[in-house]
Amino acid sequence: MKKTKIDFNKIVVFLPIATALLTILFMLFSGVKYYKADGSLLDKFSGFNIIFGLTEVSQFSGVTTSAPILNFSVVAFLSILLPLCASLLQLLSNRLIKLVALVLSIGGVVLMFMLPSFIVFSTQALTVFYSYFAYHIGVGAIIGGFILIIQTIVIGYEILS
Repeated sequence: MKKTKIDFNKIVVFLPIATALLTILFMLFSGVKYYKADGSLLDKFSGFNIIFGLTEVSQFSGVTTSAPILNFSVVAFLSILLPLCASLLQLLSNRLIKLVALVLSIGGVVLMFMLPSFIVFSTQALTVFYSYFAYHIGVGAIIGGFILIIQTIVIGYEILS
């Protein structure tokens, strides 16, 4: 019976794609948490809320009203688009294109850790959330950023090998 040998380089090729998809999955978790002055939690937003916006719908006496809280954020959208593009570009065999993929992946890491800075509040919610200035990066953005660091290391390894 012949023993099959697993080629590490064939596995490494698809690892950045898996990390980009995992990062998109972790955007379902909290990306930013806002705290009141006394330390209690005011609100938390998932990564997808930060990117695509959030509208709160309420119903009172049979009348439905909607109030936008967050608007679409282009820079936050780039935090998941750049790693996805990097994972697709690294599949090509050209070293220069892989170097571009490495730069895109590094940009994705930086943007992921700076996610609280890219929140675009609507005009109605702007004064409420700016009065509570204590915000922290959430667990989804932290884990997503570390997964993107793994993607960057793998792409760098592919360039060097």
